[in-house]
Amino acid sequence: MKNRRSTRGVYKAIDQISTEGLLARLSPAARRRYLDSVLADDFSAFVMKVFETVSPGDEFRPNWHIDGMTYAAELVIDGKIKRLITTVPPRHLKSIIFSVALPAFLLGKIRPSESSASATPTNSP
Repeated sequence: MKNRRSTRGVYKAIDQISTEGLLARLSPAARRRYLDSVLADDFSAFVMKVFETVSPGDEFRPNWHIDGMTYAAELVIDGKIKRLITTVPPRHLKSIIFSVALPAFLLGKIRPSESSASATPTNSP
């Protein structure tokens, strides 16, 4: 896994350079479609966008613990993990990642032909 992380940064830098050039040549509508496709496929990018939406004005500071939590969430998304307990100190984005971004990402993945269910506790009988 360590080797994967070290080479991932190199590829990400190359992708970022080519992506910036590509985005500069796209129309605003095409840029929006590109952003939508990235957010639909990349959970880490989706978490950054959710943070920007939920906490406007706050600075998103990427760190290893966020990568670890998004990696664990991706394993849940892929069905490789059925149960997950995450223990990190407060103010480390645990709630935003697992209670806001993960359900929203999963709801965005559901096709109309698939069924889904959602439940919330209530006090009424």
